Order: sequence, then structure tokens, then C-alpha cells
Amino acid sequence: MQSNEFCDALGGIIKTLLMAQLGRCWFGILSRRLLKRGSFTSTEVLNQRILAFIEFFNATLAKPFRWTYIGKPLLV
Repeated sequence: MQSNEFCDALGGIIKTLLMAQLGRCWFGILSRRLLKRGSFTSTEVLNQRILAFIEFFNATLAKPFRWTYIGKPLLV
């Protein structure tokens, strides 16, 4: 594997990890604000409530996540 190929592969891994972290953040918000104390009579009701929460969240609460990690260069 050439050095450039390795760096490209490493970049893809980092992007995947960042997307996974964003997913964890989003599902944490969903869990704390909707699911934790929710009572749903069916999966259809749950689906409707999740979609309504997403609409509400995007209209009123959505903002970019603030990253606090200053980062350290990877030693390759």
C-alpha cells in the first residue's frame, strides 16, 4: 500500500468515526428528550412521535455541535 493510499484510507476511517460520534450525540438527545419517560402504545405511535420530535428539534433547537476536543496529530 502506498503512503497516499494509506492516508486516504485513514481519512475514511476518521470520517466514519466522526459520523458515528455525531450519531451517538443525536440518539442521546432523542433518548433524553423523548424516549426516556415516554409511553407508547404501538410502534406506529412511537414512529409518529419520533418524526414529530425531529420536526420540532430541527425548527427550534438545532444548532451545530460544539467540539471541545482540540485534537492531536496522528502519528503515522
